[in-house]
Amino acid sequence: AVMRQLQWGIAGLELILSRHSNQAERERVETLEYSIDVLSAVLAERRFDGAAMAFVTGLATRLGADRVSLGLLEDGECKVRHMSHSSQFDKRMNLVRLIEAAMDEAVDQRQPMVMPAPPGGQTDERAAIRLAHDRLLAQEQGAVMSLPLYIDGEPVGALLAERPLAQPFSQSE
Repeated sequence: AVMRQLQWGIAGLELILSRHSNQAERERVETLEYSIDVLSAVLAERRFDGAAMAFVTGLATRLGADRVSLGLLEDGECKVRHMSHSSQFDKRMNLVRLIEAAMDEAVDQRQPMVMPAPPGGQTDERAAIRLAHDRLLAQEQGAVMSLPLYIDGEPVGALLAERPLAQPFSQSE
């Protein structure tokens, strides 16, 4: 009787593990499908500006973000070059300056920044300075994720995504 119960228990554990691995596999497949969709939209554009707009808009859609901004380094500082859902923006706007400062903060510290911090903490939780991110959050009242961008180990810019505070960014995002 004990052996039968152990066999049933093992079968139940195998079923749970199988379901969990299937869910993880489905999430991986969805991510790959979406990545291919965004990549095809980017590659369909002939010019960098069009490709960058397709990328930030596609990323904003995927993340459910209100705005995704792409900043490129110029003279050691990030300058916002593309903003999702916006073909034109005033570079003197206070919001753009706040976004650029937050991008600089992530690039200078060479680490992604997510605010508020996702449950379970960040993967690379060093003593990060988040003053520019705090200023951006004070004005926009939302969740922010900043990702430095590199080519061959050298920083070239950053991505910054924003969405409502009710939907903070998760560790997996």
